[in-house]
Amino acid sequence: MKYLTASVLILAIVPAVLIAGTNPSTVNIDNLEQYAHGYITVRFADGVDLDGIQSALAVTGAVEVHRIEQLNAIQLTIPDEADIRDALSYYESRPDVLYAQPVAIRRVLWTPNDPLFPRQWHFDASHINMPAAWNKEKGSSTVIVAIVDTGIAYEEYPIPEYEADEVISDDDYYHMAPDFTASQFVAGYDVIHDDGHPNDQYGHGTHVAGTVAQATNNGIGTAGMAPDCKLMPVQVMNYTGSGYDFWIAEGITWAADHGADVINLSLGGPPGQSSEIEHDAIIYAHNKGVVIVASAGNRRVGILSYPAAFEECIAVAATDYRDLRAVYSQYGTGLDISAPGGDVYEDRNSDGYPDGVLQCTYLEFADPYHGKLAKVDEFAYHFWQGTSMAAPHVSGMAALLISHGITGVDNVKNAIYTTARDLGTSGYDKVYGWGMIDPAAALDYVPVAVHEESAPASISYSSPGFFSNSTRINYTLPADGQVTLTVWDAGGRRVRTLVDSHQASGEHSIQWDGTDDNGRPLSRGAYFCRINTSGSTLTQKMVLVR
Repeated sequence: MKYLTASVLILAIVPAVLIAGTNPSTVNIDNLEQYAHGYITVRFADGVDLDGIQSALAVTGAVEVHRIEQLNAIQLTIPDEADIRDALSYYESRPDVLYAQPVAIRRVLWTPNDPLFPRQWHFDASHINMPAAWNKEKGSSTVIVAIVDTGIAYEEYPIPEYEADEVISDDDYYHMAPDFTASQFVAGYDVIHDDGHPNDQYGHGTHVAGTVAQATNNGIGTAGMAPDCKLMPVQVMNYTGSGYDFWIAEGITWAADHGADVINLSLGGPPGQSSEIEHDAIIYAHNKGVVIVASAGNRRVGILSYPAAFEECIAVAATDYRDLRAVYSQYGTGLDISAPGGDVYEDRNSDGYPDGVLQCTYLEFADPYHGKLAKVDEFAYHFWQGTSMAAPHVSGMAALLISHGITGVDNVKNAIYTTARDLGTSGYDKVYGWGMIDPAAALDYVPVAVHEESAPASISYSSPGFFSNSTRINYTLPADGQVTLTVWDAGGRRVRTLVDSHQASGEHSIQWDGTDDNGRPLSRGAYFCRINTSGSTLTQKMVLVR
């Protein structure tokens, strides 16, 4: 049976419509996701005989495809060798034409039919607006998110004898949560029992996995952020909801070696308590190109828990229904981003339910404080809160971005950070990081191409990474020659030219004050400094904090 319940678990280890006269120079006609290649629409003035316009068509080599008699409009296809901008300009110039425009692509506005989706307030347009994101991307079956946690309720499997005292089941079987399907999973690993059956023994990992990639639009329960991606269950915490840093490190390395693109770590220790073995494992996964997401912690203090505090991780704080820092969420140096974590003690939208994050897990999950074991054969939908609930929002978003072609750890991070909706103090701050995730905006992110050729020029920064107001850029030229040094924003637009001259070999230095070519201060975010010499280009990233 399935139930809808309200419960609490605070665990990070605690448990476009174009208008007439569109100027083709102002739109990206080459964007095949927005405009139909080689097609234009022409609306003629009332009274113009559409059967008598063949001479107009012959000028551009266009061929009529469709017409709307009532509007005196026709759709034309333009030859491949023709420039669509020239054709648009020609028809716009004719006195008998009201307007000419490229043919825009529209898509169904997709909202899932999961009956409890309306209770997932954190997905609505006022928060992270998942319907807008889903209209752009629902994920790819080639993208894998590892849930390194207490396991996932992902299969029907007899409970091994060596686990018989760790869970409860009326039929002595583990069961798959009703809102998952077998096709959503790849093979996983149980570090604790050293077997290939990482079934959830606590209830936490199943709830976390649901936010990332719950079966969606299946008429059952709730929705997940990246429903067409795959989940990899990796159990590193036992039936009490706790585990050793060595287990976590082993789970991270196993996931990295077995194809994980994203690793979700909704776990952690006391604020500020680091672990070298965890860090080594995270560096190992990071170097293999894995995006690693971790929850900031739930101790209400201004210092992060580890592993979130490690530089390689995306550290996630939790927000409530009002987009304010959740009262339990940790914050401080190293925080990167915020996402909904919920507050089960509030009902700000007055829908009669607590403002927690809703997902499916066991009806009776483990309660180590009272010696209660998880009952693994019966499920319910629970509202939970915690940075554990916030982190999978970011992992699901990362999976969508990778599915959408935004690859590389730095590009995924930049897409998340530079498109975030600002919260709190303007720009980056230690309470919200870069702000609230905005999946739909991030899916439109265009990475700046970074070329690291065998360039004779070398470039370094006196203040790598974050800087505020100004930074000094140092570079070395092994030979005399023409040099340009430019700054580009994350959207690929050049915003500042710092050097454009012939320079002698040797060391050079220039100060950049964070303004554009017109002297206007640039907004916070990621920027790219590019040095060009004869036959070589080198680009490096820097982040401006305001």
